[in-house]
Amino acid sequence: MGEAGVTLLLGLAGIALALVLLLRGPRTLGDPRAQLRAVRRARIEARPILNRSELIRLAWLEAWARGRACRVFAQVPYGEMMRTRDEAAFRSVNAKRADFLITDKGGYPLAAVEYQGEGHWEGDARARDRVKRAALQGAGIALVELFPDEDRKAALGKVEAALKGRL
Repeated sequence: MGEAGVTLLLGLAGIALALVLLLRGPRTLGDPRAQLRAVRRARIEARPILNRSELIRLAWLEAWARGRACRVFAQVPYGEMMRTRDEAAFRSVNAKRADFLITDKGGYPLAAVEYQGEGHWEGDARARDRVKRAALQGAGIALVELFPDEDRKAALGKVEAALKGRL
């Protein structure tokens, strides 16, 4: 085999290797062993899941829910409260979280409560909110948006209006 043949053979071997790596995909954090290595070498610490304003709203919702046929949860992933067979749609909502979720006693989602606090409007918040709204509407889950200037009575009035006839 001449020099041109060796060069062609090496070129084809390189292309074949590149295709194998492309099809196999890189060893990323999709691999549980890579995840374990990353977690073991990182410094990880617990932190509160709600800020002070959110804790206040959670207390309002929990007090309101006492004696009613519902439950209140905090920081619920959208991927846990809804499902779809459409992969792109699922990936679009899976990592998003509702600040609070009101369910019936059996855990069926009735309303997502989003607290639009002071820092909410940073970056692409409006676009993310449109995605959340569309997903909730598609799943038949009510959306309640609470704002910093609303007092307890106004906030809970919105919750009651959204759940009218559903509890």
